[in-house]
Amino acid sequence: MLDATVREITAAYFGKSETSKWAQLGKGNINDTFRLEVKGKAYLLQRINTDIFQDPHGLMENYVRIHQHLQGQNLQLRLPAPLPCLTGKLIYTDRQNATWRLVAFLENSHAVEHASSLQQVLEASSVIGSFLKGLNSGTPPELTSTIPDFHHYLLRLRQFKNALQSDPLGRAKKLARETDYLLEKAAFFDTVAKWALKQRLVHNDPKIGNVLFNSENQAIALIDWDTVMPGILLNDFGDMVRTMASTALEDQEDLEQVGLNPKFLEGICQAFLPPLAPLLSETEKACLAFGPYCLILEQALRFLTDYILGDPYYKITSPQQNLLRARNQIKLHQEVIKVEDKIKAWVDRYTQIS
Repeated sequence: MLDATVREITAAYFGKSETSKWAQLGKGNINDTFRLEVKGKAYLLQRINTDIFQDPHGLMENYVRIHQHLQGQNLQLRLPAPLPCLTGKLIYTDRQNATWRLVAFLENSHAVEHASSLQQVLEASSVIGSFLKGLNSGTPPELTSTIPDFHHYLLRLRQFKNALQSDPLGRAKKLARETDYLLEKAAFFDTVAKWALKQRLVHNDPKIGNVLFNSENQAIALIDWDTVMPGILLNDFGDMVRTMASTALEDQEDLEQVGLNPKFLEGICQAFLPPLAPLLSETEKACLAFGPYCLILEQALRFLTDYILGDPYYKITSPQQNLLRARNQIKLHQEVIKVEDKIKAWVDRYTQIS
């Protein structure tokens, strides 16, 4: 079926006479990604998950605005350009009603799923910091919220409580230990809401898997702009710690292996924060250290909510995977609490450097 669909898409972008080769890339939780080759030139083809991104036209309008805004700055980042199909539209809907988009493929680049060295962490964190600085410099572009309330902590907490109450599959009643922990710690979200932190443009998914490296292992690009929209910087900082400083993948079953690499944790602060320091208010600097606490806790809530409801959001490869992910994040949250003072000291130090 995919062969026929790729031929259809190739015709839509390049004409019916063109032939193509394709291969699937990565294991994204939301979209499906492929490498498409036409006339020896490579492109990145993605099937947009319209259950999640319900306004694909708005999604691509955002992409164009981000690309135009960043192109005008000397960020020394490669910026994959969106490509129109022959009708001039930036998305294509196939005969099965699936939605696709095509962007330039960054040749001689690769991604890693998990940080394996401090140098990787430093490179990736520097690129993410530069990207966010560029987004928020000058007059930032006006962007649509592609997933409204994406990192709305109190909303995620309400969704979790609603899932506990409805418990359609009877799963919640077996999760008292996890539930008690999350409800206790999530009381802090009320405090965060009272800070009324400034809304900025943030990536919302700044994991190392969205950073591309060249053959010399230098980070050259931050990709996957679908969730770039207004939010607070706590979210991106917290998600970087969650995904880059963790000693285990997020579905690691052996919780003894789940912890935080202190060198990676400081490396994130060291490379990510200085580019942003001139933009930060004193309130943001004071609150930024709570990003890992909040974001990891929110992710645990989301994974457990999805498990209780029967896994409607995140892709799973086994029936217990979202439960494993939730338990993993709870353990990681416990590890963050142990090093809160160190995180605050590093944030204080590296937000004074610009």
